[in-house]
Amino acid sequence: MRISLEWIQEFIDHMMPIDALAHHLTMSGLEVEEIETVEGQTVFELGLTPNRADCLSIIGVAREIAAASQSKLKQNELTVPVGTGKIADYVSVSIDDASLCPRYSARVIQGICIAKSPEWLRKRLIACGIRPINNVVDITNYVMLEYGQPMHAFDLRTLSDQHIQIMHAGDCAEFSTLDHVQQTLVNSDLLIWNGNTPIALAGIMGGLFSEVSDQTTSIMLESAYFSPDTVRRTSRRLGLSTDSSRRFERGVDPNAVIFALHRACQLIVDIAGGECSEDYIDLYPSVISEKIISVPVSDINRILGTNLNAGEAMACVQSIDMPVSMSGESIVVTAPTYRPDIERPIDIIEEVARIYGYHHIKETMPAMHMHAVKNDVMQSHMRLAKQTLLAAGLSETVLYSFTHMDKLLLFHNAMDHAIEMTNPLSQDQSIMHTTLLPGLLDALSMNAKRQRATVKLFAIQPVFEKKDALNIHDEPMHIAGVISGCRNINSWDTSTTLVDFYDCKGIAELILEALHIQQPIQFIPCDNSICHLDSLNSALIECDGAIIGSIGLLKAKVSSKWDVDFNVYAFEIDIQKLLPYIGSDPVSYRELSKFPFIVRQLALLVPENISAKQVQDEIIAYSSDIISNISIVDVYSGKSVPTGQKSLGIRFHCSRANSTLTDIEVNQLQECLLQQLNQSLGATLRP
Repeated sequence: MRISLEWIQEFIDHMMPIDALAHHLTMSGLEVEEIETVEGQTVFELGLTPNRADCLSIIGVAREIAAASQSKLKQNELTVPVGTGKIADYVSVSIDDASLCPRYSARVIQGICIAKSPEWLRKRLIACGIRPINNVVDITNYVMLEYGQPMHAFDLRTLSDQHIQIMHAGDCAEFSTLDHVQQTLVNSDLLIWNGNTPIALAGIMGGLFSEVSDQTTSIMLESAYFSPDTVRRTSRRLGLSTDSSRRFERGVDPNAVIFALHRACQLIVDIAGGECSEDYIDLYPSVISEKIISVPVSDINRILGTNLNAGEAMACVQSIDMPVSMSGESIVVTAPTYRPDIERPIDIIEEVARIYGYHHIKETMPAMHMHAVKNDVMQSHMRLAKQTLLAAGLSETVLYSFTHMDKLLLFHNAMDHAIEMTNPLSQDQSIMHTTLLPGLLDALSMNAKRQRATVKLFAIQPVFEKKDALNIHDEPMHIAGVISGCRNINSWDTSTTLVDFYDCKGIAELILEALHIQQPIQFIPCDNSICHLDSLNSALIECDGAIIGSIGLLKAKVSSKWDVDFNVYAFEIDIQKLLPYIGSDPVSYRELSKFPFIVRQLALLVPENISAKQVQDEIIAYSSDIISNISIVDVYSGKSVPTGQKSLGIRFHCSRANSTLTDIEVNQLQECLLQQLNQSLGATLRP
C-alpha cells in the first residue's frame, strides 16, 4: 500500500518527523518498506499483513499516525448532494443471496461531463500508484484510496433493462472484463446483472460493455459490501487480483458503504458536474453490528508481562479511535466494523501491545512449571528396539501410511482387514498398509536402482487394521525389516558372503532378547500358506502358543514386483501381541566369576520331535547356578544316526561363583545331567 503523507495531513492536526514516523509505524506492525518522493509528495510504501484491511485506506493509516503522534483524527465534512428525480424511475436492485452480498447501494447522476481530472487529484492517484483515466473513474479510485471502499460507475445508457440483480453466474460461461480479457466463469461466481446481461464481476472488475467512456453523460454509481470468501475464491481461480478485490477479500467496512457513496457523489458533482437523483438505493437486509469485547486488565498484564493499570490500557485502545469503557476489573471495547480482524480478547491485547510499544515490554523468560513426564511403556520398548537394530547395522526408514492395493495383495492375510481410502491422493496411495513390508521394499528398490544391492533397513510404525464393518480399526505397532546383499561389505575376507536366513533370524532374536521376553520363543517352520515367504527358508515366530511374527526369504514373485532380481530376507514382528510378555522388572547384572570355567561339549541323540530349545531349557532347569552359556553347535540327521532321531551338538560352560570346579565335579555333574535328559527327553549320548 502506497500512501501520500500530504494527503494524510488532511486528517490529523500535526505529525512527527518523517524518519521518526516511519520507525514508529514499523514498530507498531505497519512496516515502512520504502520512502520516496512522487509528484512532489512524500510517499510511504507500507508492507501490510493480510489482517489489516483497514490500513488499505488513507483514513486507516491516518488513524494509526494520529495514535503515534498523539494527535486528534479529523474527518472530512460531508455534504450529501441534493438532487431531483426518483431513482426508481431509472433503476431498481434485488439481491438473490444476502450472505454473498450483505449490502448494496446505488445512486444515479445525470448530466456529467467526462474530462481530465484536476491536477491535484491526478497527482494523488499517481503518488499512490494508480493511473488516472477520467474524472469519474478517478473519483471512484480516489474514494477507494481515501476510505477503503471500492466503487464502480456504470454508463447508464448501456443498461437496457432498469433492473439490477446480484446473483450467481449460473449458465453464463464467459464474461469480458474491463481489461479486455474473456473470463471463464463457474456457477459459484457472483455477477452484477442488468436483466439477462452481466455487467460486472462482483467485487473484482466491471464489464467492458458498461464502462464509462468519453460519450458517457449519465452513470449509476455502485457502493457495496460483498462476501470476502466469494470474492477471494473467484479472484484466486481466475488469477485476477485488483485493487478492489484485494480490499473486498480482506473485509471492507459494511457500515461505511453509504458514506463512501455520498462522498463520491459529492466529488463527481463538484468536479464533473451533473445532478444526483433525489434519493438512493440501500439494500441492507441484516445489519452487521459492532462487536463488544470484554478483557480483564489482569489478562492483559499476564500475557504481555506488563503492569498497566486500567486507565493506561484504555488510553491505548482509545488512541486508535475505539470506544472503550470500564466494567469491574475489565475494559469493554466496542470493536468497529472497519476492524474485522478484532474478534476476541487476545486481539484487543495485541492492540494494547502495539500502541503501548513492544520496546516498553521487558524481555523476561516465561514462567515455566516442570512436571514429571509419565513414562510411556510402548515408547520405551520402541526406543530399545530401535537402538538394538541400529547397533546391528540397520538403517531406520520412515514410511508412508498408504500403499497400492496390488502390492498389498502379495502378502499373507494383508488384505483381510485392509482399510481403503475414500478419496486417495493417488492410486499408489489408495489403501492403508496392514504390513510394513511393501513400504520397506519401495525403499530397497530405490536403492537397488542406484546400484546399492546391499541394503539393511527397518521401520517401527503402526499398521492399520479394520475390526468390523463400522470402520472401527486398530493400529498395532509393528517392527519390520529387509536385508539383502553382502553380510559385511567392509570386511576384506567376507565381503562377498551374502546374507541368508540365519542373519534374518539373528536380527529377530536380537530384538526379542532386548525386550526381555519372559515366555519361551520358538521359530517354527512355515508352510505354503504364507504366500510371501519361501517355505524352505522361512519361519514363524511363536510366543506362548501365539504367532507374533515371521522371518524368511521373500518369494521371487514378490521381489520381482519391485524389480529386484536378488534374494531379499524380511522379518516382521507384531509388538502389540508381545506386550504382555515383555519384562517389566529392571534388568539385573552380576559380577563375572573370578574363577576359571570348564567348557564341555555333548553330542546327544534325541527324538526328531524334540527341539533344541527344549534341551536348553532342561539343562538350565537342572543346574542354572553352575551351567551357563548354553549354545547349539550342530544339528545332524542322516547316515549313522538311527531313524526317528537326530544329533544335537551342545556346548556349555561350567563354573562356580565362589570356588574353582574340578574335573571330577564336572564329570559327576555331566553324568547326572545325562541321566536327567534321558529321563525327561529320551536323550542319550551319541556313540
